[in-house]
Amino acid sequence: MKKYLLFLITIVSLSLAGCSTDDDNRDCYEGFMPTRDLYKNGIDPRDLKVKDFGNDVGVFTVITSRSEFLSRVTDARLFVDQINFNKENILIGQEYIKKGSNVKINTITEQTCYPRARVNVTVDFINSSINNRPHFITYNVILPKLNISQSQYSVYSNFIY
Repeated sequence: MKKYLLFLITIVSLSLAGCSTDDDNRDCYEGFMPTRDLYKNGIDPRDLKVKDFGNDVGVFTVITSRSEFLSRVTDARLFVDQINFNKENILIGQEYIKKGSNVKINTITEQTCYPRARVNVTVDFINSSINNRPHFITYNVILPKLNISQSQYSVYSNFIY
């Protein structure tokens, strides 16, 4: 009987060890996230430039501090007070618009938790202009500060003409 009980306790212990939760996801919220973007303050935030992007297309970065924002983004001083870096991060990206100067930007942000926490941002560039002036455009999303790395963010761009 003791051998049977010992065997049973061992099996139960091993099965419970397999049920532990992943600490990486303990504070994860599954679903759409409330976000906002920078508002116009002397210049249009779509004209901001991240200094190390150069002429790269389809690039983005997540900025997590006031000092990083001020050092990496041109004219950041005009927008820095719109972000509470104690509670928020800002995702900034750059795309190249082949035509049009009157481009509206919509963003949808969703977090998934399993198997690993991820943030997916969908950016729609809606062009309502017939102007054929190609140019770089910057988008931004202010989102809650999360305990995830830059590699756990993904951005999907859609161009609607």
